[in-house]
Amino acid sequence: MLESLIFKGADAARKSFDDIDNEVKELENERRSVEEYLSIDYGYNNEFAILKDNCYEFTDREYIYKLCPFSKTTQRSKSGGSETDLGKWGNWGELPMKYSAMLYKDGAGCWNGPARSTKVSLSCGAESKLLAVSEPSRCEYAMEFQTPALCTKVASHTEL
Repeated sequence: MLESLIFKGADAARKSFDDIDNEVKELENERRSVEEYLSIDYGYNNEFAILKDNCYEFTDREYIYKLCPFSKTTQRSKSGGSETDLGKWGNWGELPMKYSAMLYKDGAGCWNGPARSTKVSLSCGAESKLLAVSEPSRCEYAMEFQTPALCTKVASHTEL
């Protein structure tokens, strides 16, 4: 009888510990997620933050390309198979037009070549959309992406 109570008490203590341990892990994951979010430059007024955690696709004759802003770029064959890593988020382009290009690097290595990389050229558009993809040099990809986040607001004025 006493042994049974001890086992029940130990089981209850283990369950309480596991519940609290799971809560701690969830909070740590949330903290890491917030720290990652805060570490990224989303533009002068965070106008590009809305693109995070979204992905955009473009399909040509052979491949389906995917751009996940602030994360990665990939391609996969239309006939199936796994995705090929075309690059992970690196940084914005060069000044003075810093926010007109996104650079992705350290993708999957090309056979006897460099690691794949992608330059995403941004333009103003009514919706966020991946418009085109090309491979101008071996293992170096170029994507054209439009987004309202790049559109400048026209200053309003009052008539006299």
